[in-house]
Amino acid sequence: KLICDGGVHPAWIIGHLAVVAHNVTRRLSGGEGVLAEEARWKALFGGGSKATADASQYPAMAEIIDAWRKGHAALD
Repeated sequence: KLICDGGVHPAWIIGHLAVVAHNVTRRLSGGEGVLAEEARWKALFGGGSKATADASQYPAMAEIIDAWRKGHAALD
């Protein structure tokens, strides 16, 4: 559910932050990021992606949060 009219779905926000953490991890390490399906995640949440209010278009929230946590743990 959108937080407010015209807003962005929370799944997209957290997924986008997971992609950002993945990109930063790759750049800092010069190697692999933390997303197993990088192309899929970038298509859904990366730069230029379009957020939708239809939650069925996104992975399960538990998967999104797990990706976000892994990305941030890799940066510690």
